[in-house]
Amino acid sequence: MTLIELVISVLLSGSCAVVGAMSLMQRAETVGAEDGHYGLVRGQASLIASIIGGLAGLSIGLIFAYFYYQAPAAGLIEWVGRGSYGLIAAGFSGHLFGLVHLWMRL
Repeated sequence: MTLIELVISVLLSGSCAVVGAMSLMQRAETVGAEDGHYGLVRGQASLIASIIGGLAGLSIGLIFAYFYYQAPAAGLIEWVGRGSYGLIAAGFSGHLFGLVHLWMRL
């Protein structure tokens, strides 16, 4: 792995982390607005969502970088199968935020 590949991998993982954090923070704002109708305070939902989303995005970026450097001569079908790991990480983060949000309300 050359230096430029290493830099690109770090930037890819960082950008995935930012996108994951921002998308889950938007979900936290939506949930907070729905909670506001019932007089519930928002608390630290945005911070928790950004941490969970950032970790999920970082894991997605690292998974794709790992697969790119371990088996670069893969076809389209293999990459579609590898993309499912990203979907699993994204789905896990959304469900985890939902569970944490419910736990904060109990």
